[in-house]
Parts: sequence; C-alpha cells; structure tokens
Amino acid sequence: MVERLGADYESLRAINPTLVYCSISGFGQDSPYKDRPGHDIDYMALSGALAMTGRVEEDPPEGHVQKIPVSDFAAGLFAANAILAALAAEERESVYIDVSMTDLVLTWAALKSGHFFGGTEPKKPTVEAHYGVFGTKDGGYVALGVIEDHFWQRLCRYFGWDDFLEDPELATYEDRNRHAERILPRLRAAVAKKERGEIVEDLLALNVPCSPVQNWAEVTEDPHVRSRGLLGRETDAESQGYTSVEIPYRYKGFEPPGLKRAPRLGEHDTEVLGPLRDGRRSGG
Repeated sequence: MVERLGADYESLRAINPTLVYCSISGFGQDSPYKDRPGHDIDYMALSGALAMTGRVEEDPPEGHVQKIPVSDFAAGLFAANAILAALAAEERESVYIDVSMTDLVLTWAALKSGHFFGGTEPKKPTVEAHYGVFGTKDGGYVALGVIEDHFWQRLCRYFGWDDFLEDPELATYEDRNRHAERILPRLRAAVAKKERGEIVEDLLALNVPCSPVQNWAEVTEDPHVRSRGLLGRETDAESQGYTSVEIPYRYKGFEPPGLKRAPRLGEHDTEVLGPLRDGRRSGG
C-alpha cells in the first residue's frame, strides 16, 4: 500500500536524507508472519503473555482476556521512544524503525520469561489470598492490594482476626498464598458484610491499599481525575463540547493548548502530503 502511494521508506528517503521513518505492525517487516492478520489477542497469545493469565494452573485463559488492547497502546509508546531516540542522534542519517506488537509484548513478559531462561517453566500465578477483587454488601466491588506483611497485619486487626495474626503458617505473603484456601472464604465473607464506601474509607484510614472498582460515571467524578485535569472539553466548535481524556503527564510551567476534535478522514491530506508531492515533482 505505501509503495503504491509513494509513501514508502525508500521513496521518502530520496526526498529527505535525514528521514526518521517508523512502521508499526503485528509481526514486523521481516517476520515469516508479516502478512498474517492479527489483533491484540493474537500478539498476546504468540508472545506467551496470554498463557500467563488465570489464577491457578488449571484455570483456562479464556475467562481472563485483557479487555484493554495492551499491544496497540504500547506500540505507540515504543514507537515514540524509538523516534525520539533517532531524532536525538548527534550525527543522523535516515533511519527505518520497525516496531512489532508481538515483540514488544514479549519484552513485557520478561518477568515470566526469566523463569524459563533460568531453567524452570514459568507457571501461572498462584491464588493470591488477599490481592484481588471482592464483592461488597451493596453489590459493588473493591480491589485489595494487600501484599506486604504490615498491610496484612492491619487488615487482620480491622476484622479482628487474632488467630490469623498469631498463626506462623501465615507469617509471610508466600505462606499466606500457600494457605489461601483458609483465608479467602473468610475474607470474601467479611468484605461482603460491608458497604463498598464503608470498607474503602475504613481501610484507607488504616493505610491499607483498598480502592472501589468504579464505573465510568464514577471515574469522571473521582477527585483524583478532577484534580489532575484528566478530562478535557474539546474547544472546536464542531465537537459540540465533547469530553475526552487528556495526556497523562504534566509539564511544570507550561500549559498545553486546549483539545480539538480528531481530524476527519482525509482532512489534512493537502497539508501533509502536498509538500511531499511538490518535492517529488521538483526532483528534490
């Protein structure tokens, strides 16, 4: 396609000898799979990341597919980093950057692949006794991130679990995961007796990691989201005040311009491609 449009690397490098050109694809430009169709789930599967989903070894991965397209979003980050690195080179010639979504997911799976290269087959996560999502009395859910021992001790004191506190078999995080079948039923039952807002407020007062699982209506009203200015109203008249998510970082001393709507298909063809066409006609 790019060759037919005259927008391939070789054609553009002839116009600009210091060109930085980046391609993003599922498998890269020289893979035996380069012409294979695919989506995020395919790249997750081939990279080994999908095999690591689920809670126990017998748990199949089909119920644990990530609904956020990780490789799609990550590809933009990797591409931007690679482009900036190329632009920052002191002596720069043209460069072609080949970003494969399968490759980048594989690099992010290094936490598990390290086990394999170290001589042991990586296994799925064991059941974690107090790190997960739990239902509340009012039909909501909370996320508990209780890993460190001091958080566990505070959680036990909150629920009055002196027997767990004094049990040497539950002294460390690894110990507790080995005996998760003792902890989980009691924890689920205890959380289920609390309103969502109640247990979040109580545990945060004890400095225990606990967050409500929020829907999008709640996210838009969350004090953190509001204070960080993460939701912006597009200023373009044609957008009719459409709300969108801002970039997730801030510059001190610099205020980015207001949001505008995304361009329509072909809207900027002349602006972007015009100089390229003129360059080709002039032989520059």
